[in-house]
Amino acid sequence: MKCENCGAEYRLGDVRCPFCGSENMVLAEVRKERVLKQYDQEARQLKDTVRQKTIKRWEKILLVICGSLAGIALLAGIVIAVLGPIRARRDYQTRERKAQEMEALLDEQGLEGLCQYIQHQNVNISEFPKFRELWYMYREYCAFQDSIEFLDECQELFGQDREDEMREALEERARLLTETACQTMQDCRQYSRDRVIMGTETYFEEYYELCCGWLRERGISQKLLTWMSLEQENKQKDPRFQEIVDRVADSYMEFPDR
Repeated sequence: MKCENCGAEYRLGDVRCPFCGSENMVLAEVRKERVLKQYDQEARQLKDTVRQKTIKRWEKILLVICGSLAGIALLAGIVIAVLGPIRARRDYQTRERKAQEMEALLDEQGLEGLCQYIQHQNVNISEFPKFRELWYMYREYCAFQDSIEFLDECQELFGQDREDEMREALEERARLLTETACQTMQDCRQYSRDRVIMGTETYFEEYYELCCGWLRERGISQKLLTWMSLEQENKQKDPRFQEIVDRVADSYMEFPDR
């Protein structure tokens, strides 16, 4: 080959020109490519080696984690198997004691005392079927009684010179009273229709009659009372509902000195 520096001819395998000593650039480029190729190959081998080591290390870590989780799950299963029946028995005994307490309260203080206990103690009433329906019915009856108290106070609140305002307030409260009376009577009737004997039947009969008795005094017929105790949707849109509201409101529009 020809030297790029002095132009002399020399062999391709010579590292330098034998005449001027210049480096054989062609051979240097070939050697450079070989070195780079070797470096690249070693880099790939190193990368593969690191990857394999990393994979193996993570496999060991995952095996340890899975083993630990399996051990924890096994331990938890043993604990549940051992403690589950104990806790179930304890919960059952707790419910039984509370049921006995409520039974005693019902006998000693009546339904009002029982419901006050349920409210103050935050009893999960769904766990006690015997007292659950009593609680729901009594809440509606209390709302019914609250409406009666408001109606009784209306004459003192407004007086004869504010009859229009009084009528509006009476109708609003009479509507709420009718709703709660319907719900109370429906609960009582539903309990009787279910034919579930739990020893509390007299309470449902008593509160049904309390509602009916008060409504009869306001001129509500037996036919309307029967309708009120029937469960149906959109009862408030029925003309009979408004008829009851009007009769209750009318009964309070008379002043003692008139």
